[in-house]
Amino acid sequence: MNVEPQYVVKDYVISQATLNKDVFGILQNRRKISSGTVRNIMKQLEEGVHFESPIVVNKLDGAYRIVDGNHRDAAIRKFIKENPGSTVRVRLALYENLSEAEEKEVYTRWNKGRKQSTNDVVQQYEADIKIFAHLQNTDPAIDVYGTNGNLSFFRVVGAYFAAQDDVFHGGYIGSAFEFVEKAQRLGKKDADIIKAFLADFVGVFGQNGKGKNTWYKTTPFTAVFKIWYDNRANIMPDKMQSVLAKLASDGASRNWHSQGGASTCVNAHNAYLITVNTGRRKNHFV
Repeated sequence: MNVEPQYVVKDYVISQATLNKDVFGILQNRRKISSGTVRNIMKQLEEGVHFESPIVVNKLDGAYRIVDGNHRDAAIRKFIKENPGSTVRVRLALYENLSEAEEKEVYTRWNKGRKQSTNDVVQQYEADIKIFAHLQNTDPAIDVYGTNGNLSFFRVVGAYFAAQDDVFHGGYIGSAFEFVEKAQRLGKKDADIIKAFLADFVGVFGQNGKGKNTWYKTTPFTAVFKIWYDNRANIMPDKMQSVLAKLASDGASRNWHSQGGASTCVNAHNAYLITVNTGRRKNHFV
């Protein structure tokens, strides 16, 4: 049996002339471009050092849609713009006539095992994660990358997954692709729970304030979500905020804001439980 790749390898020279033809299309759901990554690739090119890895493209209707390689494409465009007479020879991993679903499968194949953020993987599969539609108009707003004071989808849903674990591990455990697969199974019921938590969280700790409210940092946010989730069925809704307000006014609780990591989050959760239970004779938070 001969196992062959679906793609062919093609050499391609990128110049000002080819850029003017706008041969490369861009996927609408491409991951967020990191200016730092583009600068690093640009610096390599200026030093005459090639990035070596192929750009993965899908030839469709005569155009090359970039499936993987947007940072390299952005760096090449910038490099040639600033050095108009220069050319960059690239190697294309060329697929043909892939559907959008197949493009995503190819992207996954090329990126599994590569270092990339969970947000980048969520961005690629956003249209396939149905709960996004149910999390519209939340306060704070939720988007893929947590821009302009919004919360990132991974921070919120990762904290939700962590809250569901019988043993609290301090955050979501699993790969980026596993997170997406798990998120794809969520629905309106899950969104309603998340919205209810956010309403109580904002009621106690205030607005995110363009991302400057430190209660929205990963450690306190995830630890409070776990406490809220475990006790939501046993504490009257009108009492939940008043009890959690003990944390907002407690200086020691605020000290956890500047620390990160799963073990720190577990310790913060335990410390928060002591604080909210202090003075309660019954119905202790668990």
